[in-house]
Amino acid sequence: MITAIGAKPKRVIQNIKYLKPEKLVVLNQLKEGWSEKNREYKENVLNKFYRNRYIKALNEKKRLDPWPVEDLTDDDKFFHQLFRLLKKYADYPSIHIDTTAMPRRSTIIATVVASMFPNVNCWAAGKKGYGRYSLQSYPNPDEKGSDPVMIPLLRRDISLLQDPNKVTCQVFKAVYNEFLNRQKRGLEHIVINKSFISQTLKDLKDKRAVTQAFTALENDGWLIYEGMDNYTLSPFAICLGALFEEEKEVKYEEQAYIKELVAEKEDAIQRQVQRFKTYPNMDEERIKNWLLQFPSRDYAQAAFKLLERVEYIDTQKIRGFIQDFYEKLSQNEKEKAVFVIMGRLGDSSDLVLYYLSHEVKGLKFSQLEDVLTRGSTVTIFFLDDCLISGTQSKQIFDEWLGMAPSSKYVTKLTDAQITKLKQLDMRLHVIVGTEEGKKDLTEYLQKLGCTISITASRNLKQELDSCFVWGSSPSGVFDSKEEMESAKQKFHILCKMILRARAQKEGWSTEKLEKNCLGYGNWQLLLVFEHNTPTATLPIFWEHAYLDGKEWLPLFPRR
Repeated sequence: MITAIGAKPKRVIQNIKYLKPEKLVVLNQLKEGWSEKNREYKENVLNKFYRNRYIKALNEKKRLDPWPVEDLTDDDKFFHQLFRLLKKYADYPSIHIDTTAMPRRSTIIATVVASMFPNVNCWAAGKKGYGRYSLQSYPNPDEKGSDPVMIPLLRRDISLLQDPNKVTCQVFKAVYNEFLNRQKRGLEHIVINKSFISQTLKDLKDKRAVTQAFTALENDGWLIYEGMDNYTLSPFAICLGALFEEEKEVKYEEQAYIKELVAEKEDAIQRQVQRFKTYPNMDEERIKNWLLQFPSRDYAQAAFKLLERVEYIDTQKIRGFIQDFYEKLSQNEKEKAVFVIMGRLGDSSDLVLYYLSHEVKGLKFSQLEDVLTRGSTVTIFFLDDCLISGTQSKQIFDEWLGMAPSSKYVTKLTDAQITKLKQLDMRLHVIVGTEEGKKDLTEYLQKLGCTISITASRNLKQELDSCFVWGSSPSGVFDSKEEMESAKQKFHILCKMILRARAQKEGWSTEKLEKNCLGYGNWQLLLVFEHNTPTATLPIFWEHAYLDGKEWLPLFPRR
């Protein structure tokens, strides 16, 4: 049973007692809705719910699963979160979604998602004589004299959109494709005319069937009529269209075929184990399990080729890079240098400085605030592992200078400290960096009145280091350009699915997800540090996710 806690938990608890579920999933809304109006009230409601004897008993028996939902009023986020949840519990013979405490739009979304699963039903608590299919509101079943009943909600005909032989499916696909085309051009409120779709579907000679299809799609809520034969896609139709596009292209094979590949790669896997021997908990079983997660043998084979070309930078290499960097400094630079963490204690900058302190004795280390209170003129040196786009570095400087709305990494400097910071010479050296990232950060800080010089031990170039650029070093693993393009298409789809939960959590737009699905900035890197993995690396290597209800365990998870 899947339910949500509303402002009156007694109603929900009564429904739970009525159904006596084997497993209870509670959707905990993190923001918006009733929970945002009064935080103290929300806390009291939740405490009453979870202190209830029946709920406590379910929890003690490990039959209660609290499931965080960021925002029940966000159609796209709620749609995909609920879909993943139903995939996770797809093996249960019967699943009930209690929409009693859900907002109206969430209730509609729930009926759409539930209609995709034959074993899922939606209902709400009402009372005898109450409107059977109303989605507006429900009476309190605890009212004296009321007789609560389970009111089933209408299922939607998903076959209208799935069966390619149906005109409704062809019309919906044409509308959805045109929606995507116009969305890519930056249009916001997208309205599509029926005559335009009729011209697109030239093979359909029966124009009356097209008109009937539009009517059927409108009646079932997939299309919204705007007047003058103009239509828009409903929010949940957009969600469903995106889901269909992903699922139809990722074809799952029997795992036996992938196991055959893993057996064939036994010796090659052993070589990778040896290559990554300094990576925490790396062994043969871990690589095999990672490969077995892929949808097909072709996917797994392409993934292993990419793994073989991953550039691995362990602690020994990092120490070699930073020692070489320090030795190239002039004597005057060394005497004036004060090394400062860029970010929080325990972050990558702190780790690289720790390695430097073990390679070179007698260096001066300090907190930035302490450096800026001294009267002497020094050169501030920051060290870090990588600089790809410079986004995190910009955020840190914004926080120091008091330009960020909140502090995630560092605290704001005083006005006097900010003035001193802008007067001092600053240097940033990274183990791996891009020309674009260095240039962008330098220009950004110049506009803020800061002077910084940025260098890197290893300079990346997208035309040389991206794995899906033909002729580049990493893509030399592919035997032909056609093979590389095929692999790129496959991983574009899979990586987008893997990143979807992160995109929803962080509120990415569809365009931002597209721009980051092959690694942030679509850098398509094959780069792994012993202590962490850059987000510019392909997400199949570092992101934890759920695909079709199954957990995706990355080979090199981010920490």
